[in-house]
Amino acid sequence: YHIENSLFYLKSPGVFYDITIYDRWGNLIFNIKNIESGNPESGWSPDKSNIQSGVYVYYMKIYTSDKVIQKAGTVT
Repeated sequence: YHIENSLFYLKSPGVFYDITIYDRWGNLIFNIKNIESGNPESGWSPDKSNIQSGVYVYYMKIYTSDKVIQKAGTVT
């Protein structure tokens, strides 16, 4: 178990982003907006969410200086 594996956040510094995480049944687990990237303390920590191991769906909106990038995927 490595602490880096227990955090989910955007590591590339210099942009802001929004992140929303749902469980496999569609229940909202985590939602935060306007996070500064590169800061692990502002991202999602499954340990702090008091959830079971499993697959979770994330939606991320990244705001760069010239466009908005949308990403979606799963995290286990």
